[in-house]
Amino acid sequence: MFGPKPTLQDRQHLYQLIISQLLNECYTNVSNSLPEVKTYSHASFI
Repeated sequence: MFGPKPTLQDRQHLYQLIISQLLNECYTNVSNSLPEVKTYSHASFI
């Protein structure tokens, strides 16, 4: 029913695309603050 689980590289690539799009749309304050956000694996919530 579901495809393969996304890898860390997939998430990092998506994160880079989101930041690039924010920069492209002139949301520099938001895009500059995002690298300060810590990302957690799903296992850390269990």
